[in-house]
Amino acid sequence: MLFRSPIWKIAFPATYRQGVDSDTGPRCVPQFTSDAVLAYSAAGTLHCVELGTGKKRWSRELRKEYRAEDGYFGAGSTPLLVDSMAIVNVGGKKGGGVVAVSLADGKTIWAATDAEASYASPILWSNERNSVADSSSRTVVVPTRLATYGLDPKTGAVRWQFPFGQRGPTVNAATPIITADNNLFLTASYGIGFSIAKPSLDKVEVIQKGEGIASQYATPIAVGDTVFGSDGREDGGWPNFNCIDIQTGKTVWSQPNMQICHIIGIRQGGAEARLLLIGIDGKMWYLPASREGFKPLWSTELPSGKYRALPALSKNLLVVRTSGGSNTLWRCFEL
Repeated sequence: MLFRSPIWKIAFPATYRQGVDSDTGPRCVPQFTSDAVLAYSAAGTLHCVELGTGKKRWSRELRKEYRAEDGYFGAGSTPLLVDSMAIVNVGGKKGGGVVAVSLADGKTIWAATDAEASYASPILWSNERNSVADSSSRTVVVPTRLATYGLDPKTGAVRWQFPFGQRGPTVNAATPIITADNNLFLTASYGIGFSIAKPSLDKVEVIQKGEGIASQYATPIAVGDTVFGSDGREDGGWPNFNCIDIQTGKTVWSQPNMQICHIIGIRQGGAEARLLLIGIDGKMWYLPASREGFKPLWSTELPSGKYRALPALSKNLLVVRTSGGSNTLWRCFEL
């Protein structure tokens, strides 16, 4: 496979130097629209460039403007694109907890809450399953440091909220997922575990809590009536990889002594869903998304490195990035 020359290139200064990990980032996934690319830096600056040319459209130092704390690792919550705006989990003071900015010029459309930011990314939920076209049916779900909010995407008005997280040296970093019955599944380590919440447009009810998946930062995946994900902490010994039943909250099976794993779900035609696991220490597994246990169809090892960044899969091409400042490398593999 030939590496093609870049179409364009643009660079912005990486100014983050604080927190537990001084790696300058970024920690967020770039977001694309039909004509623009957005990148959110570890220092909390949101950049927007033209997709076709790479020309800078605008930049906003959101965390500086709204006086957000650096936290443990700086900014790490990927903005959510909704219609013509980007919704950012800023963590600022005096109503700057969550901020919506215009994609056209970067100006603030609305700002809401005083909540500190988490490292989990906002998602869009609709009360009409599998439909987000009707704006009146949509809610922006924002997991913050200590609570998860449901916001009106047009105005930022708080529709509901519930506690999730706790004070102390903890983080919320796994992004919420939507289950087959249109509920929300949230997970965190540090003694928090998971919660399943049943939202509507004006209220929310936590209907299930458990400890079967308590993920430090890797986002789980829901397949049918099950959820698969890493359970445990990178800094707390070898985690497990678990499958739990959504209805009962009970663990269906558990594979011990695993790495923290990013998960990509793969479904081809009517075939059974498969899971591609990319461990942060470079081990990969490919297995059925089955209640029958951890039964990989194959496994392999990536080159030595830390693979904390989210991987990407395009058809049969897997792109991964190692962490480590100047030692960072992008690699592409054919599966």
